[in-house]
Amino acid sequence: SFAYLNPGKYRLVSQAENAVGFDMELEPGQEYFFVQNTFQGALKAQTTLSRNSRELVMYLVDGSYFSDWKTKKK
Repeated sequence: SFAYLNPGKYRLVSQAENAVGFDMELEPGQEYFFVQNTFQGALKAQTTLSRNSRELVMYLVDGSYFSDWKTKKK
């Protein structure tokens, strides 16, 4: 997901079976890129949230498969 936010304080959270996050102050004119990293925990899927370079995030997005959801016909 991409979001355009006004400068200010935010709590960024990543959620799967667990939830992790951190507080961050976004500065005017800056770009921030994050990746939700999911992995298999002891019993359930777990998640972390990591800040990464623009180049890495765009590389990962470019290699993503986007589903083409359609309404089920009755």
